[in-house]
Amino acid sequence: MNPLLRLPLLTSLILALLLSGCSAFKVYDENKEIGHFGAISGRTISADNSQPLVVVIQDAASGAVEDAYAQPTAGYFLFTARPGSYRVAAFIDRNGDFTHQPDSEESAHSSTITLSAGKLVKNQSLLLKTSPQTIPGALKDIVIGGDTGEGFTNFSLGNVVALDDTRFSQNNASTGLWKPMTFLKEQRPGIYFLEPYAQEKTPVLFIHGINGSPADFREMVKALDRERYQPWFVYYPSGVPLKITASYIMRWLNTLRAEYGFSEITVVAHSMGGLVAKTTLHLLRQQSTHPELATRALAFISFATPWNGHPAAKLGVDYSPVVLGSWRDIAPQSEFMTWLHEQPMPQGMRYTLVFSYKGGFGSGQSGDGTVPLASQLWEGMQYRSQGLIGIDTDHDGILSHPVSLETLKHVLDGVHMAPSLAGTRP
Repeated sequence: MNPLLRLPLLTSLILALLLSGCSAFKVYDENKEIGHFGAISGRTISADNSQPLVVVIQDAASGAVEDAYAQPTAGYFLFTARPGSYRVAAFIDRNGDFTHQPDSEESAHSSTITLSAGKLVKNQSLLLKTSPQTIPGALKDIVIGGDTGEGFTNFSLGNVVALDDTRFSQNNASTGLWKPMTFLKEQRPGIYFLEPYAQEKTPVLFIHGINGSPADFREMVKALDRERYQPWFVYYPSGVPLKITASYIMRWLNTLRAEYGFSEITVVAHSMGGLVAKTTLHLLRQQSTHPELATRALAFISFATPWNGHPAAKLGVDYSPVVLGSWRDIAPQSEFMTWLHEQPMPQGMRYTLVFSYKGGFGSGQSGDGTVPLASQLWEGMQYRSQGLIGIDTDHDGILSHPVSLETLKHVLDGVHMAPSLAGTRP
């Protein structure tokens, strides 16, 4: 079970932190380090929105590329970096080699940006035009395959693994909750495959919840029609603020799209992963100057998601000696929850809300032993759903319950058979 969200157990965890100075200091130091990163955001602007582009962040003094990723079209970008002086640059990648040709590929770069700890420098605008300046690229060497980088750039994309891989162990998942920097350095977050990419199959993106991992979806993968669908798995440190996590999932999807050319996905999320998923879907639409060119979610299924937050997170924020970023976000009426409630669902996407309850509905505070029913059934998401399904099971059991597996199959079959939704794959 997800220990954080169980109120009595969370109280025990807080007490343990109070009694164990070394553990508390380690958790505190790592979460302080996460907060030490700053961010730079803005938009790329291009006269040709039919072409993909590459966005890079460079050390202002040396010109060395610190991080880079691909976008299917011009639009919103975001980089997370340590304090320092940087420039952001971008170029149209007409030939798909992830390297800039100044004579044929429009580019742009910012002036020097001074980034401070915990600060966001926003509204950077890059107008792409023909320029004699060569922008360093070599994107494949930076992120495709994901075996380089440090901190937030230390990720894997498209690596083929098995769900019993040791990196998906419960111990490593817990490290991602309590010690996110250790997780980032040792476990390589990102998007993992179970098989090489297949153009004829629709990606199904699974997003785990707090203290979870891709292994949580083992039974759902068994129920998946592997002739039509390819399972992809997001793996992320669940103690990190949710907007940061979603921003990187958006980046990872855009980079994979630049590599493989897909345009459609289906999203399946558990618990807090539903909040991450909805944020990611919003950012994907926001990212593109032309939303019709953005990566499109055909369907989204959430299982036991705390759509109106969780009181245990509020307890952690109020009383724990260390406050994790994800706790702060999922506390009821937090700044993040308020923002998320305001964001619409993508048009043309089928959303199915699956909730879990154990032993009957009872009062609004009843639930599945982990997430209150009232939060799972927050009215704002009921209104946005095209399907509402309740299952008599606990919070973790919902991922293997026969009704959940049948729901997944039903939704995927419905999307697969609907030409108006499925569209045409490039």
